Amino acid sequence: MIGKKTPNPKKSSSKSRRVVGLTNYITAPESENSLEKCVHSEADNFLTEDLQSQQIEMIALSTTAVRSKDPIDHYLVSWQEGETPTIEQAREAVQITMKHLGLEGHQVIWGLHDDTENVHIHIAVNRVHPETLKVVEINKGFQNNAIQQAAAIVEKLQGWKTHDKARFKTDELGHLITDNKNRPKVFEKPGKQQEPSGPAKDK
Repeated sequence: MIGKKTPNPKKSSSKSRRVVGLTNYITAPESENSLEKCVHSEADNFLTEDLQSQQIEMIALSTTAVRSKDPIDHYLVSWQEGETPTIEQAREAVQITMKHLGLEGHQVIWGLHDDTENVHIHIAVNRVHPETLKVVEINKGFQNNAIQQAAAIVEKLQGWKTHDKARFKTDELGHLITDNKNRPKVFEKPGKQQEPSGPAKDK
């Protein structure tokens, strides 16, 4: 699996435009591009049930973070070609991802898309905590590392094939493997074996 943070293409836009534009795309991409398709979408940690009201909730909470210009994050989690997750597996993948990012209980709207060779999930999450109103900083700002770690955990727990471009390792239980400084280990790229030089080579 691959996980990545998708940058905001319109950084100058208001929080309301950011929320509405992103969540409309996630839940109904076909309204802008007939080739794109959302097969299932859900929202968690809202008081209301319809999308328009949830958008209003997300905008209202995001605007309480006056020092944060864009507290709405957009993440993509993608399976490999030929892998077809169920809706239950997609929901579990979102839950695992939110937990790993430290965003449990936060407002989230996600959609399962099946418009490319790789089934994938788009996730919009509000980093403003609904109770403390503080903006959560994910992995000290290294959000791409965090989402890639989450993808590796989902991959192991759900039994998918390890992606060739996977950066982080997990054990059989889906826990990140860390080094002696408690840092997640990354896959080592094979390098050219160095030959001995000087006296060692002569021997």
